[in-house]
Amino acid sequence: MKLINTTGMEMRNISAHPCIYSGLSPNCNNSSNIVSPKVNVTEMLLWCTVGVTIIITNSAYLIVVGLKERYKKNSTVIVNSTCFVSILYSMMYILPRRANPFWYQVPILCRILSPLGQAFAVIICIHLCLISLDRYFSILNPFSYKKYVTKKRVIILISIIWIASSAVCIVPVVLIFKRISTVALYAKCQEYDGPQEEKVYVFILFLALFSLPLIVSLLTYCHLTLIIQFHTKGVFINRNGDIMKQKQSWRRKKAYRQFSILLITFVIFFLPYITVYLVIKQLGHDRISTFMHYMLLITRYIAFFYPAIIPLLYAYFTADSKKKLQELSKRATRLPKRINDASDDRIRRCSVRERYI
Repeated sequence: MKLINTTGMEMRNISAHPCIYSGLSPNCNNSSNIVSPKVNVTEMLLWCTVGVTIIITNSAYLIVVGLKERYKKNSTVIVNSTCFVSILYSMMYILPRRANPFWYQVPILCRILSPLGQAFAVIICIHLCLISLDRYFSILNPFSYKKYVTKKRVIILISIIWIASSAVCIVPVVLIFKRISTVALYAKCQEYDGPQEEKVYVFILFLALFSLPLIVSLLTYCHLTLIIQFHTKGVFINRNGDIMKQKQSWRRKKAYRQFSILLITFVIFFLPYITVYLVIKQLGHDRISTFMHYMLLITRYIAFFYPAIIPLLYAYFTADSKKKLQELSKRATRLPKRINDASDDRIRRCSVRERYI
């Protein structure tokens, strides 16, 4: 078999990894080394479920809460951007890359899907940091927050995050690893383990994806804990009925609970997957056991499902959003009752007519 425009390193990588590793069970044709995947219907349906759920929950938040509340709070603008990038993450990475077993047969998809997925993941994680910092400063110093943190500055900061995150993930893959990231083999695109510098790059990227939101959340969480413990001792209501300190303490305790839930949720969803992925990335896909392979699949489903949980958490934490969701649920519960009342009324009218006819 003749290879066109391949270096010695590429030849060694292709011979070492003749079959693409995509999480599915591949069949390799020894005569042509062209991958003919054995489609795993269960896995494909699971990825479709994850992708569609992310689109539904984030779109529902934007329609019900985000678009109507966009002029009220800065945090709503940040959450709206998070929901939007989560929808793009599902439509442009999860569904075409994870739910489609034939993605690698299109060379352009082999080139751009992984960098796109990394860019969207970085944007989501930085948005999580931004949300934590926004809530932290709004409670710690509300007067300075209202003065300096304007919607215009928040939108500019979000735009910078989008551009910088995309550049950090896409530019190195396209430029630095261009000659070794993918190989065109008889119009087929095959993926293999990259060189050592690419492994180091991916290792640092994934470590930053997990550590940055975790560090920011822990710092704000610990500081709020110290503030609450310090101010709780001095909370009192004087004879004139001044309850300002009590209100401040209540707001800080509320923020403390929210930070606790967000931090625990983030760790539960991401820590297992990041740990397993980094171990496998260092060992190599050809050296992992069957148990590690299934652990990677299970933890990957859990981690990729996290963007579907984000809008639900923030909709529950926001007072206005919570009221709107409660109103919608009440309307939904009243609708069957109204339908039943209307049908009973029609039955009574029909019985009265039959009686007099």
